[in-house]
Amino acid sequence: MSSKKLIIHNRVYLKRIKLFFGNAVGNLISAIIGGIFISLILNSGNVPVLDISIWFSFIVLFALITAYIEKSYAKEDLTIENGSKLVFKRAIPGSLIALTYGVTPFVFSSYLGVQEEMFLFIALSAMISIAIVGYSTMPYYYLLLNVLTMTPLTFYFFTFSDSIHIILALTAVIWQILVLSKGWMVSKSAIHAIVLNEQLQDEIRHHEQTKEKLHQLATHDILTGVPNRRLLMENLESMFALARRNNKKIIIMFLDLDGFKNINDSFGHESGDYLLKEVASRLKLHIRQSDILARMGGDEFILGFMDSDNIDILATRIIDSISEPVLFPNSYKVQVGVSIGVSVFPKDGNTPEDLIRVSDDRMYKSKANGKNRYTVGDELL
Repeated sequence: MSSKKLIIHNRVYLKRIKLFFGNAVGNLISAIIGGIFISLILNSGNVPVLDISIWFSFIVLFALITAYIEKSYAKEDLTIENGSKLVFKRAIPGSLIALTYGVTPFVFSSYLGVQEEMFLFIALSAMISIAIVGYSTMPYYYLLLNVLTMTPLTFYFFTFSDSIHIILALTAVIWQILVLSKGWMVSKSAIHAIVLNEQLQDEIRHHEQTKEKLHQLATHDILTGVPNRRLLMENLESMFALARRNNKKIIIMFLDLDGFKNINDSFGHESGDYLLKEVASRLKLHIRQSDILARMGGDEFILGFMDSDNIDILATRIIDSISEPVLFPNSYKVQVGVSIGVSVFPKDGNTPEDLIRVSDDRMYKSKANGKNRYTVGDELL
């Protein structure tokens, strides 16, 4: 069995247990109603009230034990490991109720008299009412209830030699076979429905995860994990709209690494990729939740800041951060610089495209004038 099927199997089993425990009220009502019916039959057969009361007290006691176990279950964390133990514990009082019904003819055999036939069908009805409640979750348990009730009853009526009792006993057996076979089919269908539901939930989760992965691939750079150009433009549009409404300014920084080609040529593309991921990690340290970081491609990055007056401080910190040596996994240390072009909204343009173009031009000015520096306006710093 595959791990996926095993996981579904476990989840289905836990759901069945939850449904099984959730049927306590119906089980209790059925048990007590069945006990009342049989008590009335016993009373019509002139059984002493005290004996009936003692017999019915056992039914009530087992029903209360069931309720206590049900209440205790609510305080426990249901797991695969303890699930079977909880079911076994919960099944004991229910089985004792069913067995109490089954042995009743033997206990009161000297009192039943002409009520024997009626008693059989009343007991049968009580047993079926118990079996129907929650039958679809734990079929083996409810089969056990039927066996504990009907086996003694059938055996008791087979002890009579007259044809009436034998016909009644055979009728009870046939009735049980029909009821239980139908119940078994219903049970299997219900369990299969739970399985299908779990499989559907898996498919939904898989679809959502796939959709999320596709969205991630479409909007983020695969290597560094930061937003790509597509998501950058979407985020900038939102940032510009907010800035226009609130009369704020926006700072765009266009970054290009200095000396990156030499790293690729000297150490290989894997080392270059490692360096780009390290640069992206360092850049993340300089942005707030409201700011933007994106990789344009190659060794180019874009930073967007909302309403910041500290251009000099920001640019200097970024240059210092990128200029720190990078230790490769093979213990080699390398160092690169970064050239930055800075543009400001609304001074340098009214759209994201305008500011990116201006900051790109100024980045090239930084490179042309010594690298590892930033340019704001016509000023080289």
